[in-house]
Amino acid sequence: MHKVSGGRMTRPENLHLTLAFLGPTDATRLAELEAVAASVKTVNCILTLDEAGYWKHNHIAWAGSTKVPDKLAGMVQELRDALKKNGFRFDPKPFKPHVTLIRDAKDPGVPAKRSIRWKVSGFSLVRAYRDDLGLLYRVVSSCPKAE
Repeated sequence: MHKVSGGRMTRPENLHLTLAFLGPTDATRLAELEAVAASVKTVNCILTLDEAGYWKHNHIAWAGSTKVPDKLAGMVQELRDALKKNGFRFDPKPFKPHVTLIRDAKDPGVPAKRSIRWKVSGFSLVRAYRDDLGLLYRVVSSCPKAE
C-alpha cells in the first residue's frame, strides 16, 4: 500500500486504536482522568482488521474492522460514559475501530488483501508529542489488563 500511496508510514510503536479522543486536556486533571480510566472494566477479545480505506480530508490510509466485538463496544461505551460523567470532553463520533497506517498519503485505491487479528486486552491513556520525525505517542498510564 505504501508504494502506491506514498506518505509517511506510522511508526510501529505508534500503532493503536483510539477508544476516545480527548484532545488537549488540563494537566491538573491527569490524576482524575487516570482514576476514571481505571474504573472501566477491561476486556479480552480479538478485533479483526478486515478492511482498508482512505480518508481524503486528512490524507490517511487505514486498516479497519467491519465488525466490532460486543465486548470491545461495551468497554468503549463504559469508558465514554465515565468520561462524560466526570466532565471530560472527547470527540463524540461513533467508535469505528481503525489503525492509521500512512499519513500524507495519496489514495492507494487498494482493497484489504488479508485480515489481521488484533488482540485487545486492556487500554492505555496516551499523550501525543511531536519530534523531528513526526508524531510520537507515549503511554501515560495503563489500565489493568483483563483477566
